[in-house]
Amino acid sequence: MSFMEKSRAAAKTPLFMDKETICELKHQNEILSKKVDIYAARIDFLENAMVELRQRAGLDPVTVPYEVGEEVEGKGVFFGTWEVFDPRFRKPGRLFFVFVSPEDLPEGKDSSATWSDAADALTSRRFWYGFPGVGYKNECDLRDDLINGNYKGEWFMPPREFLDGRDANGERVRDTSLFDLKDTGAFAGTFNCEMWGSCYWSCTECPKDWTDVYNVCFFSENVFANNRRLSKRRTRAFRAEPVFS
Repeated sequence: MSFMEKSRAAAKTPLFMDKETICELKHQNEILSKKVDIYAARIDFLENAMVELRQRAGLDPVTVPYEVGEEVEGKGVFFGTWEVFDPRFRKPGRLFFVFVSPEDLPEGKDSSATWSDAADALTSRRFWYGFPGVGYKNECDLRDDLINGNYKGEWFMPPREFLDGRDANGERVRDTSLFDLKDTGAFAGTFNCEMWGSCYWSCTECPKDWTDVYNVCFFSENVFANNRRLSKRRTRAFRAEPVFS
């Protein structure tokens, strides 16, 4: 008797199935369950891929799994998203989640150091809040590594736009800056916002003189361009993680 014949017979007399039929039915049920699991996984994969494609194309907003100012274990304090473009080429931008270190870089007296010393100190960090540091020469070098995939999640000195929302030319390019968020969530109480010693380095060079680097005062939001080897300022490090692998 074939399996189908046994199954039909079993359907008519379910209380009197022999052991061989029961074992065969269990085996077929296991095979069917595995196929269902495989197809369900494929459907989930395709649905997730479709969501990512729509987000990459700008058709749907990107799902952000963190709150601004939330301290995320093993990552840092969430700052927001950042789409990095290369102005020299017409390439699509790369989107990143951006995190901030929970404290200022502890370098120099009262955590104040020249830009060059702060960059060297950041580079020397092999494991600071879970990640090494890197002292990029300027914002262009940082953007190059982010766009070309050479950046590996290290702490870096931020571009000016992260500190006050403006680029090297003073144009507003970001709606919310770290100055705006200094009292939000896990950021609150971690910055020096007094009249003296409250300026923070960026990695953005002044267009008029590359030896001068922009820094932002967290007492008044005034912006200065000071010599990277002479002036002493504080440093708050940032790191980024690509939204799409």
